[in-house]
Amino acid sequence: MMGEGLAQRNKTEKLTVAALLTAVFAVTALLFKGFVIIPIPSITELRPVNAFPLIFGLLFGN
Repeated sequence: MMGEGLAQRNKTEKLTVAALLTAVFAVTALLFKGFVIIPIPSITELRPVNAFPLIFGLLFGN
């Protein structure tokens, strides 16, 4: 019975962390919109914010 409460808290914490990381990613993406390291028109852009999902996954992934 007590484990169910802890499992719910764990889900809430994961959702909160995911929301905060999404907000950090969105704000950083907007701030660095004009800062492109390798532009290849109409194919891709390499921006510093593209490293965030990898870093966030390594730090907070399961």
